[in-house]
Amino acid sequence: MKKLFIIFVLACFFCAGAEAQIKGKPIPIVSGAPLVGLAKGTNYAQVTADAIANAGGLNGIVKKGNTVLIKPNLCLPWFETPLAVDYRVVAEVVRQVKALGAGRIIIAEGAFDPDPFSAANQKVSKFGTITGVEFVDLNALTKDDCYYILPQNGVTGKAFYMPKMYVDADVVINVAKLKTHEDTIVSLGLKNVFGVPPKPMYSRPRAKLALHHEYGSTHNPIVDLNLIRLPDFTVVDGIMGGERSAPRTGKAVKSEIVIAGRNIASVDAVSAYLMGFNPKAIPHIRMAQEVGIGPIDLTKINVSNAKPLSKQEIDNMIVQFSSPYPKGW
Repeated sequence: MKKLFIIFVLACFFCAGAEAQIKGKPIPIVSGAPLVGLAKGTNYAQVTADAIANAGGLNGIVKKGNTVLIKPNLCLPWFETPLAVDYRVVAEVVRQVKALGAGRIIIAEGAFDPDPFSAANQKVSKFGTITGVEFVDLNALTKDDCYYILPQNGVTGKAFYMPKMYVDADVVINVAKLKTHEDTIVSLGLKNVFGVPPKPMYSRPRAKLALHHEYGSTHNPIVDLNLIRLPDFTVVDGIMGGERSAPRTGKAVKSEIVIAGRNIASVDAVSAYLMGFNPKAIPHIRMAQEVGIGPIDLTKINVSNAKPLSKQEIDNMIVQFSSPYPKGW
């Protein structure tokens, strides 16, 4: 009897200590060919505005009074770097969101390095020039600030800590960088969501190495994190692209392009193609299609640069990025 009581107490202890797991919501079914907008040039604000317009714009996505969370890739908070999003791209997104009447605008990132929004880092990156927004270091959040969510139709079969402010935001806008990556071949919109889970839950022993090494492949949690909460719109800053060993080092590429759209898988597929890659050869992009996030075959995506582009016109815009990985062709 005493032995059974001890077993009962231990069972209660472990149950009490278990995380309160929430089952994720199903993602919307994609109907029709997603629209992906492109724009070329070196004027950050204008090229960003044109790409967003060519992708159908933010009207209808952002509504008056909405809480809008913008998640830029700021793994290293520098200015004019091939490794991080330029503040002028985010500033244009903020301008448009304000014009549509957003009630609260949050710029949030859980970076590779310390807080990208410290006073010193904001001065370097010039993000401090963006006003009328809240800056949040997602790595400063605790478990109490997060949901522990098991994605539906996930790849890993595991639950993840995701900030409540990210999951609950009316609108999430993903602002990624056009760059290669030493682990995941490319780092675009899908990979940018790696910066959302707070570092303390995944820093074994540092950075967010648990996400890189504890799920079979780094590509697997990328897909699952997106399944938990799909961004509503994605912008990829490729005015200055980056190649070689991101996130730590990189060489600038004069790609001079911004890619945008509502469907993150399709945006990533077009972005990777414009870097010279076969999107199907990049595991997390291929898996994003397989789990229903969106199509990655360019014949099933409408690509526009103020007008619909033919495959030949898209091919003429390709800039070959250097990579240690095969391009997949």
